[in-house]
Amino acid sequence: MKPRINILTQEKSRYSEEHKITELRLYSNNAETFYFEFRPVYVSENVDIKSKDFDTYDSLRIYCVDWEKLVSPLIEALYPLKCCDPYFGRVQKEFDLTGENYLCAEDMRRLKEMLEENSRNASPEEQGFYDEVLKYAAWAETVSGLFCITCNMKELYGT
Repeated sequence: MKPRINILTQEKSRYSEEHKITELRLYSNNAETFYFEFRPVYVSENVDIKSKDFDTYDSLRIYCVDWEKLVSPLIEALYPLKCCDPYFGRVQKEFDLTGENYLCAEDMRRLKEMLEENSRNASPEEQGFYDEVLKYAAWAETVSGLFCITCNMKELYGT
């Protein structure tokens, strides 16, 4: 089984020409609706982050089953993060399922190292999944030094 990749293109906005969302699935089925999304954040001199700052660059969406099996243990190992939450200026101590999780360049480098390590010890199918995540992370590092992981779990938890 190879990872399945689907590209969604959102309409052009006044902030960017188009926003592509790459959906990556290995174990997640196509009916799964809960996901986590990596987004490079557009950073300008204005430190007040707005929703447009998340739609400037393309994002990577990973569905819940794949997230829990392949990515979540690595994300949890990053905490507490090196980067402060740009809204509140404090270090994030644990992953927030219903909020925004900000990774600075150092956090992203640490995550990439862990992804590479897991890829070396994974099945060929999982290696393909990790390769796609690493390819996205390498690109994301060229456009921003601040990254956000969001999820649509608010619907599940009602917050």
